[in-house]
Amino acid sequence: MQEFWLQGVVKNGQVVLATPLDLPDGTVVTVMHYDPDDDPRPIGPRLKITDEEFAELTAFITKKRSYSEWPEFEAKLVRKYGDQWKPAHQRLAAG
Repeated sequence: MQEFWLQGVVKNGQVVLATPLDLPDGTVVTVMHYDPDDDPRPIGPRLKITDEEFAELTAFITKKRSYSEWPEFEAKLVRKYGDQWKPAHQRLAAG
């Protein structure tokens, strides 16, 4: 059995797909309620940083830059990205 994800909307009690599906008549399909927060499919990055910021972050991870400079770098990201940038320790403490 082939599995695939399709998106559609309910109109007048019928599921209308965003993209037509070429299946033969009589094909059995399963329709489930969709909750984006429970979507098991992989998603892309939620935060898109600049190449320069990525290089700086990589320098910290690879220890090419002193961790003593981390708070200043992190503060810059928080100012720029706000709630999108949450350090892991803050996410764990909040969760």
